[in-house]
Amino acid sequence: MGLASDTPDRHSAFLHPFLSAGLGSLIACFREYGWPDAAYWPRTASLFLVSALRTLFHRSNARAVSTAPIPPPVFIVGHWRSGTTHLHQLLSRDPQFGYVTFLQAASPHDFRSPVISRFFAALLPPRRPMDAVRIAPDSPMEEEMALACLSSLSFYHGFFFPRAARRIYRESVHFDGVAPADVERWWHQYRNFLENVQATRPGKRLLLKNPANSARVTRLRHEFPGAKFIHLHRHPEKVFASSLFLHRKLREAWALQTANASELPATVMANYTDLMRALEAESNRAPKNEWIDVALADLENEPLTTLRTIYRQLELPGFNNAAPFFAGSIAEAAAFRKNDLWLDAGERVSLRAALAPIYERWGYA
Repeated sequence: MGLASDTPDRHSAFLHPFLSAGLGSLIACFREYGWPDAAYWPRTASLFLVSALRTLFHRSNARAVSTAPIPPPVFIVGHWRSGTTHLHQLLSRDPQFGYVTFLQAASPHDFRSPVISRFFAALLPPRRPMDAVRIAPDSPMEEEMALACLSSLSFYHGFFFPRAARRIYRESVHFDGVAPADVERWWHQYRNFLENVQATRPGKRLLLKNPANSARVTRLRHEFPGAKFIHLHRHPEKVFASSLFLHRKLREAWALQTANASELPATVMANYTDLMRALEAESNRAPKNEWIDVALADLENEPLTTLRTIYRQLELPGFNNAAPFFAGSIAEAAAFRKNDLWLDAGERVSLRAALAPIYERWGYA
């Protein structure tokens, strides 16, 4: 598979997800995962400067933020690059749903500030770097970006500190080796953020998309009784190739240190295997009216039929009212051109050996 350049973009720090982290959190992450290499000093200096100013802004504008109880959300899960963004954008057209916006995910401390919203809107690029999907301040976004600034445990940190990517994945997604008190702190931060978002979506049911949640289903069902889960799956070769591309593009945009590029495929493969094993174990405990498995190919080939099946099995109301709102997203998705990515024969053989249960479970040839 072709490689993306690892040359740091000097200007990308201005849109780095770490811009909203408090200065203390920023320093703590550097102490934990390593200080930047010389090539990334300009990017790091920009982050420290903006983080220091933002920290002062947070403190000077600190006030009680209204929150709201969270009705049982709908969670979209599945490995990264399985089509979860497509389904998230599609379902977000249903007026009954609220969702985390790009602005809220990127500025979790102060997204209600008019100053921050104008600043963010002025600097946000029109498309995502890894797949050219259109983005705007009010676009649906996964909440993991917010957790990168709110918590010391976030999958996103692996893009910033690639030398520790595998460790960061295990700790932030599976809480492997993390002290119980720190895990509970993470859940408190997560719920508090969602309550803040819910307060901006009164009367709406939150539609949440975060692949990292694929390993947290049991706890999510405990935290949010009655929650619904949609697991989207895709051919493993497509997922793996696209995941490699994702990591390379986001390391290029966001990394604060260099890493051995030859180790990336093994890291992505290990993470993929771990996540799908966890998802399989977690999904077996969910009742049929709270969990559905959906193939991306079915969603792409028969979108309305597949969406109707999702609403019916999960006992979600309002499909007939929502169907007219889906037309725009379906047409846009049909016209969207995906990245042309491929694996060589050796990569395909290794992938099939590592993920044999997934090939068998979903019938991928």
